[in-house]
Amino acid sequence: MIQRVVACRRELVAYDRNQRERGESPGMGAPMLTTSISTLTLGSELAPGRCYGCASAAVDHCLTLLRALASSSSTRLLLCQEGLIEELVKNNLRKGPIQIQELLCLLTRDNVRATQSLCMILMDRIGLTLKGHVSNSDLSYSVRHEMALLAALVQKEDTCWEQKLR
Repeated sequence: MIQRVVACRRELVAYDRNQRERGESPGMGAPMLTTSISTLTLGSELAPGRCYGCASAAVDHCLTLLRALASSSSTRLLLCQEGLIEELVKNNLRKGPIQIQELLCLLTRDNVRATQSLCMILMDRIGLTLKGHVSNSDLSYSVRHEMALLAALVQKEDTCWEQKLR
């Protein structure tokens, strides 16, 4: 298991290095990985899953892989059809890194159905929050992630900009 994780990490680092050498970003202005292969190997004294650095690196590599997959329109459609948008909003929007917003923007680029789905999910979440809160300070804190994602969506230029603005 550990050897397979290290091999995947090596492939992702090689992909990232290749993109950096070509002067391209892995996706939509996302920061490039700065880890080296030597820092990615798991020491024998650490149990898998107990190292924050390894877990953080794995998340970064997964996001890089998803950005690379979302760069192609055909795989982007497959990811959307498999429910990746709902999964990211439900489980990662509030707890995950800011790169989740960039990934969601990339997944919905020029895709009317995905944009509609994401906007509906966000509006439902904001609506539920509005129904349950009275205090303005709680309200602004409760919907800040959704509003930040909506702002990021509107800033991206694509064919669905009117739908996102609505």
